[in-house]
Amino acid sequence: MPLEETLDLLKKDKVKGIAISGMMGTGKTAIMKNLNNHEEVAKIFDMVMWIKVSAGESKENLDMSQLQNAIAKRLKVDMAGTSDCDDIADRISNELKGKTYLLLLDDIKADLDIHQMGIPPCENGSKIVLTTRESHIRFPTVDRVVKVTYLSPKESFRMFQDVANCPKLKDDREAEACAWKIIRECGGHPLLINIIASVFQKKDLKLWSEGFKSLKRFSEKGQHELKELKNVIKFCHDDLEDTQRKCVLYGVLYPEEIGIYIDCLLECWEAEDFLGNGGDSRKAYINGIHILNSLKDKSLLEEDESRKYVMMHKCIRQSKDKAPAQSHTAEFIPADAQITPSHNHLSNPAHLNISDGTMNIIAAATQQNKSD
Repeated sequence: MPLEETLDLLKKDKVKGIAISGMMGTGKTAIMKNLNNHEEVAKIFDMVMWIKVSAGESKENLDMSQLQNAIAKRLKVDMAGTSDCDDIADRISNELKGKTYLLLLDDIKADLDIHQMGIPPCENGSKIVLTTRESHIRFPTVDRVVKVTYLSPKESFRMFQDVANCPKLKDDREAEACAWKIIRECGGHPLLINIIASVFQKKDLKLWSEGFKSLKRFSEKGQHELKELKNVIKFCHDDLEDTQRKCVLYGVLYPEEIGIYIDCLLECWEAEDFLGNGGDSRKAYINGIHILNSLKDKSLLEEDESRKYVMMHKCIRQSKDKAPAQSHTAEFIPADAQITPSHNHLSNPAHLNISDGTMNIIAAATQQNKSD
């Protein structure tokens, strides 16, 4: 398994850099998350830094100042009085001097000079792990490559069976044959298998054949992976109730890789009247939790370890049409990740209006607007 292989390599003195390569949605970021939170890793290194190097569908890395700021924030480096990249690099380097660090660089899309960022040479057991989809990336410190591939047919079937909660699937020959057809459409893609199996989970085995015909209409072979993913997401989107669709679309407007505070999200859904509350907040909350759990079961939203935040998987986000850019007059999403919005955010928000399949960001009218 790629995670276990990476952990073994981190224990080898001669290995200083590891590249984890694979196509989109094969679990590279999940490996990084595991490494970042792994107890065994924490015992090996004085400092573990997990840095997101690129964003969304961009073909480039984030700029140097953004990467340096992310590292400085993780190290709690004093940035007061400077915005000069060389000065910040010196401060980062001084902070890491003499420490054994593990630098996790997630989703590299272009060549990257880590020394310009302020990262000192990998000495005293320090190491770097990076993930990338690109085969042309040159990274001098990498001496080992871990390839993350799609699941084998047997692994795919096992995952589909587990997620669909059909332990006796093999006892129904017609349903089993249909399951294998579904799996072939997924092409060993873990995320697709998880999403589609969750859809078929609630269908009677006798109806799987009809469900497969619907899936087949959306699945187009030989296309780019993102377009193929879009088609499957459309299939799953059609399986959602109208309210669930609106709630999923609402999540697209939050910044990528940002934890969405669940209580705040439920309040927003209620404010948009997605939950059919009829003025009963308790009933709305229960409806919201039911919808949230359903979206998590379908892998359309992911819950973090604290169970206080959810996030939309980047593959799901990239398969959706982009929401329009936020107006500079709108105050909606807090700039910092995983913080509870202040009272001001809730009492005077920009809010979503989702109607007829379109999303618009509307700045809430202020008292000054009313007086004008």
